[in-house]
Parts: sequence; structure tokens; C-alpha cells
Amino acid sequence: MEFSTTLVSGLEALTVRDDENDNSAPSTEVVAKEAIINTESAEVSQIDSEKKVKMSVYFHPTCSKHNIPDHPEHYSRVDGILATLKKTWPTDLTFRESKMVTKDQILAFHTPALLGRFLKLADKALQSYEKNKKVEYLNIDMDTTVMWRTKAAVLHSAGSVISALDHMYAAPTDDNKIDTAFCCVRPPGHHAERDKSGGFCFINNVAIGAKHAQKMHGVEKVAILDYDVHHGNGTEEGFTDDSTVFYGSTHGRDHYPGTGHDPSPFVGEQARNEVDRRIVNRLLTPGPKSREDFRTKWGEILSEMERFQPQLVIMSSGFDAHDDDPLAECELIDEDFAWVTSAILASCARVTAALGSEVRYLSVLEGGYDIPAIQRSAVCHVQVMLQGLPPLPSTSSSAVPGVEAEAGGLEGSSVEVKIGMEATTVVEKEDGELVALREYLEAFGVDDTKPPA
Repeated sequence: MEFSTTLVSGLEALTVRDDENDNSAPSTEVVAKEAIINTESAEVSQIDSEKKVKMSVYFHPTCSKHNIPDHPEHYSRVDGILATLKKTWPTDLTFRESKMVTKDQILAFHTPALLGRFLKLADKALQSYEKNKKVEYLNIDMDTTVMWRTKAAVLHSAGSVISALDHMYAAPTDDNKIDTAFCCVRPPGHHAERDKSGGFCFINNVAIGAKHAQKMHGVEKVAILDYDVHHGNGTEEGFTDDSTVFYGSTHGRDHYPGTGHDPSPFVGEQARNEVDRRIVNRLLTPGPKSREDFRTKWGEILSEMERFQPQLVIMSSGFDAHDDDPLAECELIDEDFAWVTSAILASCARVTAALGSEVRYLSVLEGGYDIPAIQRSAVCHVQVMLQGLPPLPSTSSSAVPGVEAEAGGLEGSSVEVKIGMEATTVVEKEDGELVALREYLEAFGVDDTKPPA
């Protein structure tokens, strides 16, 4: 089977032509259709000019090329979101291609052994395709598979967070300076532990970003807030003994990977009472009560985050707690993701007031496997981010604003917004892609990170 998708690269347009019976696309025809998005917030297509922040969406064409047949973590996830965002906000958002993450940036969080194992498989798959023109699939585990295009996708996925942070912390006079960002990339990362890949994840994008912010931009304390329906075991494992990082997560009961319960299996040398205030996991009740539960649990998490007082908040934005998602049993709707974003930003505003300096925030895509649902949810999420930090109420309160029934002012008249998603074409030959990819990856170093003996 042959298929095409648009790829606009800093190198050149690269071919996407697979002959491996791609049955993995979940409704890829959605890219050529229109979606109707119902929101209970302000009109999505119009942004308040007084509140609008300078926001960029980071992506890279290679993230659409890691393609495993019959796999739910499919390229149409990011292609659909990008097309939707471009159609909805053609001028309010800037779209930037990410750079590749470096080895040193990866090794700030992951072990050399993990990186070596990944590169060994990725390079074997690439060399096999170069030699035989045959796509070889190499498993890290039953859910996490490498093919010849995986390496570039992984390096740019993590690199998007680095790119976003560098622009967020750029000098005020820098033309690249932005206020916030949404990293629309794949593969996701929050299941990748320091020394173990898994759960569709090869390296941990948000964890690498947190380390980079601390090392290069002087950030002392980071909060990672994860509302993917699956627990981010990799993020928690990597920071359990790190007193400079807060991790808060809601996730479904009895969902993969089965972690995120109390007591945490990752607690090491730190005292239990300190870890319990800094690693905050809350299980969601499946079924009809999950929406109410989601709001209650995030009120608890954000209260602890405010006590921690981070200078940077990274959202691990998984949209798979949605009622339409095939891999979960929760029943959130599109607007719940606008609600949680609003609640997070309200907490950031209060911490900003307490610290006397602005708390920065950005978002990184994790899961979400129903294509129309993640498109709509991402629009609701980005709509709130574009409004910036809300003003503080005139009277102080110990409650977390935005977590009450009215969802931080997001409820109101229902508005229909038409969003068009456009299909595009490919112009290069596959051999040209292979040459370009090989030459491009030399910048990272294909062979000089050796796996352990």
C-alpha cells in the first residue's frame, strides 16, 4: 500500500512511501475532512488581543515518519492536530521545526546503556533498509518498536522541548523569544525510565526538557503535570529522589503500566513524607464519575504544586482520558482539557504572585489515540494557553481557582467552530529521503555512541 502526507522540512520535502501494508492508520481520511468542535468557552477562532501571548507550536516532519503497522501510536495523531491548529489560528500561532536533541541532553536524564541500546536497534534498522530496501521492525518490548525512520523521530521529539525552552528563555531582544509553547510531537515519552524504554516511549521528552531548563536556563524547581490516562512511570521514577522536581499525575485505575499507586515503588533515599508531598499520584474512577473525579483530584495536586512553588511548569498533555479513546475507560470530554489547562494556569498565576517572578509553562504531547478527539481536545487546550496567566482574584482563597463546578469560567454558551483539515502531497523519491536522512543524522552521530558490552 502507498500513501502520502505533507512534509515540509528544513532539509527538503521527504518522501513518505511505505510498502509494508499499512493497516495502522486510525481513520487517516480525517485529515481531508472538516471537524465541528463544540466548546463551552469563548469562541475558539478569536483571541482577546489584550491577553494573547506569543506562542509557538513545535514539530518536525520526521515525527510523522516513525510508522509501525497496526499500532495505535500513529503519525495521524500529530498530522491531524497540526492541520487543525494551523487552520484555526493561522496568525495567532507560529509553527516551528524543532532541532535534534543532543547526546549530552539525553544523558542528563537517561543512562548511557539506554541510549546505547536504542541507537543499536535504530541503526540496525536503518542499515538493513539501506542494504536490502526492506523495512525491519525491531522490538524493545511488545508495544515499543523501532524501524528505520524511528531514530530521527525520537531525536526531534525530545529536541522540540529543547527548542521551545531555548526560545522561552531567550533574551527579550531576541526575535525568537516566545512566552509559551505546545510541542506537537511523537513518539511520546513519559513511560521511558532512566534505564528502560517502553509503553510506546523511547526517551523521556519532558524529563530531558526539565534537566535542560535547570542546567542551561537557571531554573531551580520544575513541576511536571501529567494528565495522560496512563501513569508516567518513567517521569516519576527519574525524579523520585530529586527534590528540585515536582510530579503530579491523574491516571486510570488498572491501566498500563500499573504504577502510580501509593506507596510509590520508586521511593528511594528521600524521606517518605517529603516524597509524598512532591510526587502526587491520584487514581481516576472509571466511568461516568471520572469527570467529577478528574476535577477533584487536580484540585488536590495543584494545591501541593503551589506549595512547592516551581519556576517552570511542563504539562505532559495526554488526551487519552477522553470518552472516545479506545485505550481507556474514563469519560472526559473535550472541554475537560480546557478546564485542567485553566486550573493549571491559575495555579501558575498564584505561584507567580508568591515568588514575585513569572512562572513559565509549556505543553508536550503524550498520548491520545482517537484522532478526532485529540484534535478537538488539543484545540481546547491551546485556546486556554493562548490567553496567558489569568489575573488573580481580588480576595485570597485557599481553594484552587478554576477547580469548582464552573471550571474556572470556561463554561458558557456553546459555540461551534469549523476546522478544516487539509491533505497534502509528497514530491521526492524514497531513495532521496534515505540519502537525506543518513546525511542528516550524521549531525547527531550514528555510530559513536556504543552500546554497553
